[in-house]
Amino acid sequence: MWHNSFGKRLSKQNQFPMFNKSNGENQPGRVLIKVMRRSGLTSQRRPVTQREKEYAMERAQRFKSERPFTVKAMKHNDVYASYFMIIPDKFVKTFLPKESRKMTLWDPQAKPWKVWYEYTGGECPRAAFSAGWGALAMENNLEKWDVCVFELLDQEYNIKLHVQKVVLMITPCILAPKPRTNE
Repeated sequence: MWHNSFGKRLSKQNQFPMFNKSNGENQPGRVLIKVMRRSGLTSQRRPVTQREKEYAMERAQRFKSERPFTVKAMKHNDVYASYFMIIPDKFVKTFLPKESRKMTLWDPQAKPWKVWYEYTGGECPRAAFSAGWGALAMENNLEKWDVCVFELLDQEYNIKLHVQKVVLMITPCILAPKPRTNE
């Protein structure tokens, strides 16, 4: 699918002028903007009831530890598409580093996973797990509405992952169909 800078669909022949700088001089050129979408995963699991969602959250909220921890219900982008898992703000501000870095997450089977912790400072600091998170999510069959507890183990930022599945029967996800392009 081709779009202009205002999101209007274009045919491949429609182009708009742009100037590229080359050898110190402006030269006329043409540019096309192509919107690319990565394919992700699609759940094969049966539909989830509101009661199951609430029960998974209740089980996770009963978690007890002397160590700091946070609870998060998985969203679509956390486990099926972008694999950019935003960490709850209060946990980030209070317990996690104020810089981007590699961290180790330990899954429920005690397998270590190197993930990238992406920190964005400023007035509203935010953080997320990105590179490496997707592999961990897929390997552990995480799905939307599963509730994860992230328990900080030590000053080296090792984090133990505890999972409360919203549906106990695991049904592996499948690759989503790739979007069609007009090429």
